[in-house]
This record gives sequence, structure tokens and C-alpha cells, in this order.
Amino acid sequence: MSTCIDGSIAADAACAAFIAWAALLGARDAILGRIDNVLSLGAIPFALSLRAGALGADAFYCGIMGMASMAALMMPPYLIRAAGAGDVKMAAAMGAALGIRAVPYVILGSLAALLPVWLLSRVIVRRGRPPSEVPFGAVLALGGAFDAGFCGVMP
Repeated sequence: MSTCIDGSIAADAACAAFIAWAALLGARDAILGRIDNVLSLGAIPFALSLRAGALGADAFYCGIMGMASMAALMMPPYLIRAAGAGDVKMAAAMGAALGIRAVPYVILGSLAALLPVWLLSRVIVRRGRPPSEVPFGAVLALGGAFDAGFCGVMP
């Protein structure tokens, strides 16, 4: 498994691009309270084609399973209106980029980030918003960055 610290230029570029994308979406969610479809849904075909072209069919299928798993994990918060549709689409795109093997690490990283992100969003960014709102995009971004930085983006 490639990681951001294995010395491969391609792996480092993939990690840097993923972390920048996740940071952009997380920041937009924390500040504006929304995640654009172009940024979230547009990443899915890019990630899957990159996985298929660079790593082959097995990596492509891992991306499909990761996409479905991450979207399914975000459905309960979406159905109780704790998360928005943009969060579900961002999670699906993260699953497509990181693959099925990354899902447990993204969950761990996201759980670790949940309370700090909620507290920071209350203090710094989103004054005046309902106190129950959590910018899940920022939480997912940190969870994905945890996986990409320490566990690897692909396969």
C-alpha cells in the first residue's frame, strides 16, 4: 500500500491532491454550511477512472465498494437531518478515492475529529447557527486526511 511517506512521487501527488480537495470541501462546509455538487460529485468519476487506469480493475472495484460503503454510513445521519446531502456525496467521493480498505480508518479519524470540529465551529466560524449543527464535511475531511496521510490513498 502506498503512503504519503513512501518516497513515490505519484503516491505523494495523490495524497497531496486528495488532502487539498478534502480540505477545500471541509472548509466550505464549515464556513458556508454547504458542499457544492461540482466539487463532490465531480470527484467520483475522476477518482474511479484514476483507480482503474493506474491500478487496474481490482482497485476500481475497491473504489466502487468504498463509495457505496461511505455513502451508506452517512445515510442514517442524513435521514435524521443531522447531515446534509452534500455530506453524503462527499463521503461517497472519499470512498471512491480511498477505496474500501480505508473506510475503517476514515471512520476512526472522523470520530476523533467530531468533538473538536464541533467546538471550533461554535467558537470561530459559525456563530449564530443552531448549536446542534456539526459541519460533517470538515469532520470527513479530517478523517480522510488521517487515512491519506498515515495509511495511504490507494489501493
